[in-house]
Amino acid sequence: MKGFKSFADPTLLEFEPGVTVVVGPNGSGKSNVVDAIAWVLGAQGPTTVRSGKMEDVVFAGTPDRPALGRAEVSLVIDNSSGSLPVEFTEVTVTRTLYRTGDSEYSLNGVPCRLLDIQELLSDAGVGRQQHVIVAQGQIDQVLNSRAEDRRMIVEEAAGILKFRRRKERAERRLLATEANLTRLQDLQREVRRQLRPLEKQADAAKRHGAVADELRSIRLFLTGQEIRSLEAAQAAAKDTADEAANEQVRLRGEIGRLDIEISTSESQLAAAGDPSTDLLPRVESLRERCRGLIALIDERSKSTERDRGALLASDVVLTLQAELSRLAEELNDLSVRGADVEQQLGEIIRTEKQLQSEIESLEVDGPLIGLEAARKAAEVRGELGPLKRGLEQSSGEQERLTRRINELTKQIDEADERLDLLQVALASASDAEPALVKDLDLAQKETELAEQRVASLGEEQQLATKDEQAWRARVEALEIAAEAALANSGLQQVREIDGVLGVLGELIEIEPGWELAVEAAIGGVLASVVVEDVAAARAALERLGTSEAPGSILTAHSPSNDAEKSEVTNALRGRVTGSNSHVDTLLDSLLSTAICIEGGWVQAIDAALEQPELTVVTTNGDCFGPSGWSVSPRERTSAALALEEARDYVQIAAARREAADSERVVAEADCVDARRILSETQQRLDTNDDQLSRSADGIEKVQRQRRDLISEREIFTARVDEISQALERDKPRVADLEGRLLELEAAETLERSAAAEAHSQRQDLEQRIRATAQSRVELETSKKAAAEREQRVKDRHAEISDQLDANNKKGEENSEHLLRVEATLAALADLRDLLQERFELLDSEVGKLRAKRTELSAEVR
Repeated sequence: MKGFKSFADPTLLEFEPGVTVVVGPNGSGKSNVVDAIAWVLGAQGPTTVRSGKMEDVVFAGTPDRPALGRAEVSLVIDNSSGSLPVEFTEVTVTRTLYRTGDSEYSLNGVPCRLLDIQELLSDAGVGRQQHVIVAQGQIDQVLNSRAEDRRMIVEEAAGILKFRRRKERAERRLLATEANLTRLQDLQREVRRQLRPLEKQADAAKRHGAVADELRSIRLFLTGQEIRSLEAAQAAAKDTADEAANEQVRLRGEIGRLDIEISTSESQLAAAGDPSTDLLPRVESLRERCRGLIALIDERSKSTERDRGALLASDVVLTLQAELSRLAEELNDLSVRGADVEQQLGEIIRTEKQLQSEIESLEVDGPLIGLEAARKAAEVRGELGPLKRGLEQSSGEQERLTRRINELTKQIDEADERLDLLQVALASASDAEPALVKDLDLAQKETELAEQRVASLGEEQQLATKDEQAWRARVEALEIAAEAALANSGLQQVREIDGVLGVLGELIEIEPGWELAVEAAIGGVLASVVVEDVAAARAALERLGTSEAPGSILTAHSPSNDAEKSEVTNALRGRVTGSNSHVDTLLDSLLSTAICIEGGWVQAIDAALEQPELTVVTTNGDCFGPSGWSVSPRERTSAALALEEARDYVQIAAARREAADSERVVAEADCVDARRILSETQQRLDTNDDQLSRSADGIEKVQRQRRDLISEREIFTARVDEISQALERDKPRVADLEGRLLELEAAETLERSAAAEAHSQRQDLEQRIRATAQSRVELETSKKAAAEREQRVKDRHAEISDQLDANNKKGEENSEHLLRVEATLAALADLRDLLQERFELLDSEVGKLRAKRTELSAEVR
């Protein structure tokens, strides 16, 4: 011992085999030795070691010595006999307590728990609760203790305590394990509930890979188809462009020839000296400039509209890129064509110079024969031809666009129908989803219930057998009691007497639920014999007296029974029915003052206090009347009713037992059906999920196609409106020109026939000059057209490049650009309207000047 109570210095005590006595004066520390042994064995209460608190066992110090910081006691046990289940011959148990309250235990210097020490020492019968230490007064306490406490002491001394402690610990562990199992079951149910969504997600993830690959393949296929169609359209457009270019070259040559003739006519008009002839070219120039500005504005509007379309639809980027590559190829073609035109133009200029020198060498005998009608006819043809071709092209384009608009409208209607069908399918699948999930959960529950039922049918069969045996035993007991009650009623002795009806309990029928109430009201007479009148009652009583047998008699008809009874509310009489009129009369008398209350005894007491002359009963069998109050006679007083009930239960138990095997077969079949239904429900749910996915994807695709179709139809509709306006404007002009052309062609025929012979030679030369000039004009026109086309292609190329660059800007820049584009479109529309007005004014002025020039030409002729 060291620092324990009064043992400030290390103290060693050796206990030899046998009896060791410690003697000394009071206060020398004899009891502290016993306290040290109890403390090292695990004493936890301060009172056990005669202290106020556990820290008091540490040496508190004296005036001469300071207090210590800890108390330590070591108990060395000789284990040479092997009493302790360890391999050591000596076992040292040490306990250390610090003044802070911390406590430590060790075995042979190795830290351990108090439980380890108790388990080790309990096998040798040593421990703080096994009475190895007997304190003062404890023997008297044991002798004077009760039998139960003495038994506990004996059991502890016999070594049962350790097993009890182990049992308690095992029970606590079992409770903890049971709680853990309950928690695990809850977790299992929660995880099982979450398995279904997780399975759906896993299936969706599996399907996503396949669907993504399929989608990628479909997109590649559609892209290939679109590329092939675009290439075909590009080739067709290129052919059309080549034909249009050739036609344009031819027309420009024709225009050049007509310009020569116009120049000749203008020179003649200038010779006439009219100032209006100088004004006509300027006005025509202004008109053509105005026309060019209108065309430029239209081209600019289209370009701006394309910019706007590029900002509105990101899908145009691919088209712009394809057009950019096409324009680059066209630029190369135009460069090659321009070089060829330059070479041909040089040759034609040389030829023209040679012809001009030849015509200058010719001597002209007389003035040229006028070809005014031919020039006018040429002018009309030059104006009528482009107009008619423009009308034909516009009409054809209008028809094509109208057919395309009708096709687009039909496609939009079909898309609307498909969209409606898909939405109906989506709504149907969405509406069916909760029901299918509910059906799946129900099928899972039914499957689990079926499996549980199959597992519990064996127990059900055993329980049914036990119930049947128990109820048969009760039937036998009740039959014995019923026979005894029948013998006590005296019915056997008076059965042959006329007027005897039977026992009252067998002659009445009580409404279900009111048996206890009726028994409480007339329970004392239910086993009595009922007779018809007083004479039969006298005979029955005489027979019972003669046979010295017990019994009781009830007379159905007597002066008191036949007297008129007053009616009461809630009469119990209405709950009981007799087998004949005699019994009904008796019941009227017995139950004339009995009323029934559908409630508890509190309501019955209130009714009894209000009507003290009546007998108040409840459905629970409580009775409150003039003769006294009784509460809840739960047991039935009628053996017949109990016997009937027991027989019913015997039949029920027998039916349960007989149905156990068949129910097991049915349950197994139900389990198989439940598993099948579960599989079918799972399959239906998966099918419905697939339909949901397909419907949603289809709706998105159809909506996107519908938007594209509507946008395309709006563009074509606007184009058709423009063409309609152009047709309405040009058709009257064509009709007027055709009428003038007929007149001019007749005049031209006369002029040409007159001038054919006189000017054959000069005409041939002039024809060659005109052909050369026409070729030159055609080549210059072709060169100019090629240059203009090249410039437009370059502008378009730069424009598309700018659009592609602008398409990569941020969303807010696109929005600002879109606003600027909208403003530009509005400004261009206003400017075009203004130029259109100016063009109409100039066109009317040109008409007036031409009419005036025609008059001058007539004067000249």
